Amino acid sequence: YALAAARALAGHTELPARRIAEEAMRIAGQICIYSNLNLVIEEI
Repeated sequence: YALAAARALAGHTELPARRIAEEAMRIAGQICIYSNLNLVIEEI
């Protein structure tokens, strides 16, 4: 779910990569029963 959300956001918004990753993970957390909204995102 997160990959699909990230691809949609990347193709249709001007958000930076970190923001796309955050939003994609939030979307996946709301849809997938195996995910949750407790995220730790590390950026290099």
